[in-house]
Amino acid sequence: MMIPLVNTWVAAQPERIVKMAAKWSGSKPTDCQVCGGTLGSVFYDAAMKIGQWALMCNSCFKQYGTGLGTGRGQKYNTKTLEKVAG
Repeated sequence: MMIPLVNTWVAAQPERIVKMAAKWSGSKPTDCQVCGGTLGSVFYDAAMKIGQWALMCNSCFKQYGTGLGTGRGQKYNTKTLEKVAG
């Protein structure tokens, strides 16, 4: 029963869905939660191979990340906080 209600809400407000998914909504991250280093020009909000999620720098994402996409991770521009992949 919930699926038709959700689909109706999504269909009535597609611009809200796009806006929520297109930009980082939390506070601006500065450090990688894995290595503690400063984030570069991009950061990843992604699942790690060990199962937990973290905000990661490019290097840690390459080593520990599971990829990009739904249920895996997103890539964001550190300066603009815009989503660039995933």
